[in-house]
Amino acid sequence: MSDKIPPMRPVPVWFTVIAVITALPALQIPWLLADSGEEAYVLSLFYPFIIILAAWLAWRCYAQDRTAMSWILIVIAWLCSAAIRLV
Repeated sequence: MSDKIPPMRPVPVWFTVIAVITALPALQIPWLLADSGEEAYVLSLFYPFIIILAAWLAWRCYAQDRTAMSWILIVIAWLCSAAIRLV
């Protein structure tokens, strides 16, 4: 088993835009904290970190030619954003 990291390739601008748009809802944290109940308060605190980390990791995976993993991370971030709005 090799410990080498796959070579980085340039990430297309369109995927970078998708990753940034995916991370933008994390900026709504003040409104989420104000609107969340006591049970959802802790989840609302972790939400920005999860979304930003997922978008960044998706961008990095795309650069390492792991496009399937990058799309999975983007969809997970979208689902987290949808779920936090339901709480």
